[in-house]
Amino acid sequence: MPKKYRNPQGEMLYTFAWEGGGGNTVNAINKAQARRRAIAFGKGLSDSNGRPYDNPNVNACVLVPNMDSLGAVNNFQEYLDFDRGLAMMAW
Repeated sequence: MPKKYRNPQGEMLYTFAWEGGGGNTVNAINKAQARRRAIAFGKGLSDSNGRPYDNPNVNACVLVPNMDSLGAVNNFQEYLDFDRGLAMMAW
């Protein structure tokens, strides 16, 4: 099994889709932590690295991550391809 792409802190990069369209990424040590971070990110409580916002906007629109699409990228090129796909959807 190939090693997954990791950031300098040793966290894997997970990509996922939002219910209703779009997508994003979170950095996490494992998939369970990635799930928690994606949910908090969608609620506007923290950033994609899990750092809580100083003044979260709890009245904001809530985005719901599609957990079936959550997966770690194998290499940085895979992330770039995912990001390019999101950009192309926005055009």
